[in-house]
Amino acid sequence: RVEGFGTNSGDYALAVSCIPVEPCASTMSTTWTGAVNSDWTNADNWENNDAPGLSVDANVTIPVGMPNYPVITSGQELYIGECSTVTVDLLATLTVNPNAVVINDGMVTNNGTTTFESDSTGSAYIGSGVGMFVGDYTVERYIPAKRAYRQLGSPVTTSTPISENWQLDTHITGPAGNADGFDVTQTGNPSMYIYDNDVYEYVQMANTNATNLMPGMMYHILIRGDRTIDLTNNTATPSVTTLRATGELTAENEGSKTISVNVPDQRFIAAGNPFQSQVDMNSVLTTSTTNISSNFYWVWDPTLGARGAYTAVMASTGTASAGDSDANQYLQAGQAGWVYTAGAGQSSISFTQASKNTSMPETAVFRDASDLASQGQLRLSLYESSALANNQTATDGLLILFDNDGNNAVDANDALNISNLDENFASNNDGVLLSIESRDMPEDAEEIQLEINTYRNTNYTIVAEGIAMQDATAFLYDSFANIYTQIPQSGSVSYDYAIDSEISGSIDSSRFTIVFTVGALSTSIFDMEEILLYPNPTNIGKFYLNVPLSMDDLEVTIYDVLGAKLYNETGFTAGRKVTIDTSSNLSMGTYFVELSSQGKTTVKKLIIN
Repeated sequence: RVEGFGTNSGDYALAVSCIPVEPCASTMSTTWTGAVNSDWTNADNWENNDAPGLSVDANVTIPVGMPNYPVITSGQELYIGECSTVTVDLLATLTVNPNAVVINDGMVTNNGTTTFESDSTGSAYIGSGVGMFVGDYTVERYIPAKRAYRQLGSPVTTSTPISENWQLDTHITGPAGNADGFDVTQTGNPSMYIYDNDVYEYVQMANTNATNLMPGMMYHILIRGDRTIDLTNNTATPSVTTLRATGELTAENEGSKTISVNVPDQRFIAAGNPFQSQVDMNSVLTTSTTNISSNFYWVWDPTLGARGAYTAVMASTGTASAGDSDANQYLQAGQAGWVYTAGAGQSSISFTQASKNTSMPETAVFRDASDLASQGQLRLSLYESSALANNQTATDGLLILFDNDGNNAVDANDALNISNLDENFASNNDGVLLSIESRDMPEDAEEIQLEINTYRNTNYTIVAEGIAMQDATAFLYDSFANIYTQIPQSGSVSYDYAIDSEISGSIDSSRFTIVFTVGALSTSIFDMEEILLYPNPTNIGKFYLNVPLSMDDLEVTIYDVLGAKLYNETGFTAGRKVTIDTSSNLSMGTYFVELSSQGKTTVKKLIIN
C-alpha cells in the first residue's frame, strides 16, 4: 500500500503490504527447453513433452541457457491456477505479446526478464486474479507519432529512477539541464510534471535521476518521439516510441489501489491507472468511491486538434463529449484520467481487480456503446477549417443530451469542461462551462449559450449533428454574422466562419447560440429587421442576403428613390446565402430593398458606390 509521497523534493516514500498466499501442492512440475521454437503450447518445447498448456496446473520453470524462450502470443490467454507457479530463472526470459492476457491465481516469480509488450495494435494485459507477482516486471506503453502531451500512469513501482525507465525511450527536459537527469535544451523548458491532488496543481518534476515511477500517480509528459528526435528543432518530425518501465506490480500484489484526498470544495482529482489492464470506469465510479460523482470521468486526448484536448466521458455508456475522440468508458493501460468530487471532504477512488477489462481494443489515444439516441442529442465539434478539409481531428467538442425527465440546472448529470491549451468549446450554463450537458426537452425559442475561446487561427468550422431529435428544431446562431443554420434532427451540417482578433464581436466567446423552434417553422424566430444585407455600401456589383431556413417564400424587390421597381425575384433557397447581381441594372446611387415573407415586410436602404 502506498502511504504517501512528497512533491517538493521529488522523493517518494513507499510502504508496501503484501497479501500472504497459502501454500498448496501442484500435481506436476515441468521445465521449458525451447528445443523447437518459442511456442508455449508446443509439447516439444517442454521436458518430457509435459506441456502445461494455457491453463497451468503445475510448477513451471523457465531456466537459463535455452535456445528459445517462451512467448505468449497475441490472442492467447495464459491462466495460472491457484496451486501453480511459474518461475523465470536469472537471465531467462518470458514475453507476453500485445493483445495477449495473463491471469494469475497462483504465483509468478521473475528472477530474469518478463515483459508485457505494447505496440500499435494493442498491449499485453494482466487480467483479474488473486495471485502474487514476485520480482520486477517490464511493462511497455506504445506512443504513436505525434508531438503532444500525454497523461500517463505507471502499472509498476520502478526499482530504479525515471532516467533508467521511460527516459531511455524519450527525452525528458527540465530547467537544470542534465544536472538532475534531464535532457539538455536551449530553453530549459520542463516537459514532465506530476499532478498533486493535495495542492491541486501540476508540479514540475524536480529530477529524473532520483525519482521513481509509482502506480496511481498522473504523469503529464510531452512526448516528442524517441530519443533520435532533434531537441533543437521544435518542428522536427515526431516518431513513434515505446516507453518501458521495470518494477514491482504493486497494485497486482495488493489487489487494489486507492487514491484518497481531503478536498476543501468540489474539484477534480487526478488518477493514474495502476493496472496493466484497461479499467472499466463505470464499475470504478459506481462501486469503489467515496464522495466522487459517478456519471463522468475525463481524459486528455492527444489525438484532438494540434496539441490535444480534454474530453468528458459518460461512464455508463462510453460516450465522449468530443465527437472525434475515441475515448470510452475504459481507462487504458498506462493512462491517467480525472474524476470530480461530489462535494468537500474526504474523497477516494479505488481500482480493484473486478474493474479490469481485457477484451476491448485500445482506443486511438495509444493506437494508429449503449445508445442514447432515443433521448435526442446534439453533438457539436469545432475544427480548424483546414484540418476538417484534410480529415484531421476536431480541436474540441461538446455533447448536449435531452430527456423528458431532465432538467436545465447544473447537476451531477452534467460534465464540467476542463480548459485546453488551445481552443475550448463548451456550453455555458449560467457561467458554468460544460462538455456534456443534460437538459429537459427544449421549448420554443429556448436558447443554449455556447462558449468558444482561445482562438489560435482565423478560419474555423463548426460541425453540428442532430441525433434523433424529437419535435424541436435546433439552429446554430452566429450573432456576429447574424446567421441561423438549421441542424438536422438526424444528420449533420457544417458552418464555416472566420475570426479577426482586431474585432471584438468576431472573437466574442459568446458569439454562438443554439436556438430552438418547436412545431412548424415560422419567421417569428427571425426578426425581419435582422436579415443581413452585405456589403452595404457595395462597390463590387452585387450584394448578399442570408436567407433563414423558415423563409422558403422570401421575395426581394428593389426600388429607386422615386419608387420605380427595378428588380423583383422569388424562389430563393431557404437557409442559404444568396447573391443579388446589381451590375446590369443598377448604377451608382441609393436604393431601397424590400424583403417580404409570410405576410411580413421590411425595407433596407442599399447604397451602390
